[in-house]
Amino acid sequence: MGSTTKHRILTLVLTLFHAILAAQQLPLFAEWKSLNKMYYDSAQKGKQISWDEHYRAQFGLREMSHKGIVLDLTLETEQFFDESVIRLQTLRIGGKVAHAWVLTAGSYLHGFGSDFYMDDQPALVNGYKDFNYQQMRMNSLSISYLPDAFLSDITLDLGGNTHNQLTALVSAHHYSDVLKMGISQEFRTFDNHWRSPVFISGLDLELTFHRFTMKTSSAVSVFPDYGSTMEHQEVFAQTELCWQLSSKTKLALGALRKDTHFAPKNTQRYQVRLEHDYGNKFSVKPLTEYNRINADGFWTHRMNLVYHALPLCDLGVYYDYSHFDAKPGRHGMGISLVFGFDPAS
Repeated sequence: MGSTTKHRILTLVLTLFHAILAAQQLPLFAEWKSLNKMYYDSAQKGKQISWDEHYRAQFGLREMSHKGIVLDLTLETEQFFDESVIRLQTLRIGGKVAHAWVLTAGSYLHGFGSDFYMDDQPALVNGYKDFNYQQMRMNSLSISYLPDAFLSDITLDLGGNTHNQLTALVSAHHYSDVLKMGISQEFRTFDNHWRSPVFISGLDLELTFHRFTMKTSSAVSVFPDYGSTMEHQEVFAQTELCWQLSSKTKLALGALRKDTHFAPKNTQRYQVRLEHDYGNKFSVKPLTEYNRINADGFWTHRMNLVYHALPLCDLGVYYDYSHFDAKPGRHGMGISLVFGFDPAS
C-alpha cells in the first residue's frame, strides 16, 4: 500500500472521527468494565497465589433516527490473554411501515435471566454472559404491532443462526411505571446443548411498588422425543426482591434455580446483599451468597467498597472469602472498574 493511499485512509478516518465528535446530538455511548483480582488458596499446591483479570468494552449508538429509520448498534470487545477482538453485539435497523406496524432486521442476543442486581458488581465477577439461561444469537426479521391498548407491542421474530438453526419467536410486552412484563413462546430447531428441537415458554416480570421492586425471569424448555434425545423438560427461574430501607440503604434478596438433563443437572444460587451510600461518592456493599451445584455447596462472603468518581464511573475495591461447605477456603482481593459515557443518561 503506497504512502498516498495510506494518507487518504488516515485522512478519511480522522474526518469521520471529527464528524462524530462534532455531532453532539449523535446518541453515542461507551462503557468499560474490568476486574483485576488476586486470590490465595491453600489447597492449590504449588500455586497458592494466583492472579486473574477480565476486560470488556462496549460502544455504539442508541436509537439513532433518520427519516423514520431507527438504528441500534453495539460493538464489544473482551480481553483474552493478550488479544482483544472487536465483534458485533447488537445491530437492529427498522422503522414504521404502516400505522402501528414496525419492521426491523438485524442481530441481537436473546435468552433468559438478565440485568439482575445479584449479577452486578464487582464487574464481570460472574463472567461475560448476558443471560443466565438459553442464550443464543438471533439473526432475524422482526414484525411488531404496537396497539394503543394495554400491550406495548406484539412481535414475531423469524431467523436463527447456524448453531440453533431455524428459530421462530413470538413475544408480547407491556411497560409502565409499575409493571414491566414480557411473555414469549419460541421454537428452535436445535437446542443450545441437545441437537434436537426445543419449545421454550418464557415469562419476565418486574413490579415496582413504594420502596419494593420485585423482578423475575423464568422459562420452561420442552424437548420432544427426537433421535437420541428423550422427551423431557428443563426449568429455569430467577427472582430478586429489593427493598429501599432508606434513601441511603438498600436490601436485596436473590435466588436462581436451573434444572437440566446434562451436567450440572441442578444449579441453585441464593444471595443476600446490603448496600449503603455515604454521601454521593462512596458505597459499601456486603453480601453473602450460597451456590449449590448438584450435591456440593459453595459459600462466598464479600465486602465491596465503591467510589463513585463520576456520574457513570465507579471504582470498586473488594475482599471476599469463599469455600466449599466446611473445607479450607480461598481469600480474594480485587479492583473493579465500571466507566461509562452516555449523554442520554
